Amino acid sequence: MQAGTITGNIDQGDGADTFTMTSGVVGSLQQGGGLDTFLMTGGTILGAFTEGDFITITGGSIGSVNMTIANNVFVMSGGVILGNVVAGFQNDTFTLSGGDIGGNVNLGNGSNALTVSGGRIGDGITTGTGIDSLTWSGGRIAGAVDLGAGSDQATLANLTNSNLAGTTLVDGAAGTDRLTFSNSIISGVGLFQNWETVELTNGTQWTLDGNLALGDAGTLTGTLSIDSTSVLLGGGLNASILAFSPGQTAMVTNAGTIDLTNGGSSVTDTLTVVGNYVGAGGFVNLNTVLSTDGSPSDRLVIDGGTATGSSFLRIMNAGGGGAQTVGNGILVVDTINGGATLPSAFTLAVPWLRRALRLHPASEQR
Repeated sequence: MQAGTITGNIDQGDGADTFTMTSGVVGSLQQGGGLDTFLMTGGTILGAFTEGDFITITGGSIGSVNMTIANNVFVMSGGVILGNVVAGFQNDTFTLSGGDIGGNVNLGNGSNALTVSGGRIGDGITTGTGIDSLTWSGGRIAGAVDLGAGSDQATLANLTNSNLAGTTLVDGAAGTDRLTFSNSIISGVGLFQNWETVELTNGTQWTLDGNLALGDAGTLTGTLSIDSTSVLLGGGLNASILAFSPGQTAMVTNAGTIDLTNGGSSVTDTLTVVGNYVGAGGFVNLNTVLSTDGSPSDRLVIDGGTATGSSFLRIMNAGGGGAQTVGNGILVVDTINGGATLPSAFTLAVPWLRRALRLHPASEQR
């Protein structure tokens, strides 16, 4: 359709149909049964567009989109959809690089693949049962992202807090789910729930604002890994990384940096790993008053698990005069509730500090 106005409904009926719209106004469009193709570069569909299968939108305006039960392919780089985008039960592919969707995107049950690199979704994303994947590298998703039951994968790449400003939840839901941050700078943990594996990769910086719980009611626990280029910031608070279910042990693998110095000059910050900590050549940054025995310091705490592997402690002097310690030194790594650290788990990045600081050994569990 290149021009004109049709106030009523266009029904293309059964069969493999194609509809191309560059201009004009249509009341509504129903493509009918069969595998149908729709291309829109301009114009307006005032009401619903239904039963399309292969949809490409680069411009124009549509009231809402309701695809048929098929392996649908939806691609949008421009234009406006005022309401929802809905797909039936099967394996759907959704790509948004530009334009605006005012409502919710609901792809239903099936193994769905979603890519969002630009544009805006006004009321979140919902998928049903199935193995879903989401790659979000630009644009905004307001509301909740719920990937439904199944072993889902979400990759958040090149994002900042501005991309997440309207997002209320990123939920892996039931299943064994993986959340990967890549080259992203973000703050806050409350958005991210029900993830069994959380990975910080490719220069990601994630600032904690509370406790990070790993896993869900079915899997009970999970793991957090920090690659050699990434940083987990936990200064200014006393946060924990723990399992979803009390009594279970979480795991943290650190090849990058855990930094407790981002909260200013405070020397009372702690990060507690309720479970096992594995050093993979990474660093732990702490503020410490370099003074006499028992001087205050940030601490990494191992609660009920074991610290293994190899990590380097980088100590930042927070106002101490460098007095010599003569007794137990300054505690920087602690163990509680039966926790333990292997002798090789932590090494001071500046060797001459060794006499001043104390790592809580496995034999001193308190």
